[in-house]
Formats: sequence, C-alpha cells, structure tokens
Amino acid sequence: MKNSKEMVSSKAVFDVDQLKKDLTKFLEDEKLNEIVTIPLQGKSQEADYMIVASGRSARQVTSVSEKLIQSLKSNHGIFSRVEGLEGAFWVLVDAGDILIHIFRPEVRDYYQLEKMWSISPEFSVD
Repeated sequence: MKNSKEMVSSKAVFDVDQLKKDLTKFLEDEKLNEIVTIPLQGKSQEADYMIVASGRSARQVTSVSEKLIQSLKSNHGIFSRVEGLEGAFWVLVDAGDILIHIFRPEVRDYYQLEKMWSISPEFSVD
C-alpha cells in the first residue's frame, strides 16, 4: 500500500493534500457547483479523498471531465481511469488516492454520495 501522503506518478512524487487543493481549484475555475471534499482515510483503502462536484449540463460535465483527465496527465503525470463519460450523467475520474465525481445536479441529488460517505460530520466544503 502506498504512503497516504505521497503518490508516485510517471513524472514525480507529490503530496496528496496538495493535489486535492489543485483539483479543487481546477473545478472551481471550471465553474462547477457545490464542490465538496470528503476525507476517506480510515473509511476506504481505495483512496484518501473523494471530491464531489456538480455541472449545470451534460455538456459541462463532459467538457470539464475531459479537461480534468488531460490536466491530470500533463500537469501531474497521472493516467486516470474514467467511467461514465459517454452519458455525462455522472463521471468518475479515478486519480489514484483521489476520486473525483462530477454529476449533473439531479443525479447527485438522487445518489447523495456525501451523505453515504460522511458517517461523521467531518467532511468539508472547500
């Protein structure tokens, strides 16, 4: 299992907390709504953080997801796995220790991931 503070990519070793901040800023710059960061340490062995955000339309969800995938690759050396890009209702970008969920608002309301993963009131809105 990799160290929870660092991830190894093809380019460099970096701090997961800094990557979380960079990704949150990227999503804010792309004008996504209701960006929430949920710490997963101690709750999941798959990732340290989950970031959840909403786009206003399928077009925005698709566009931001594609830009995010490219940014992870070019700026951080992370070749992410992606699910849901075709329908753009809910796109999951797996960046290793950080999972990014980009929803259309009605789909996010239906699944309520924040409620599911926030067993204790420790999640934060960044």
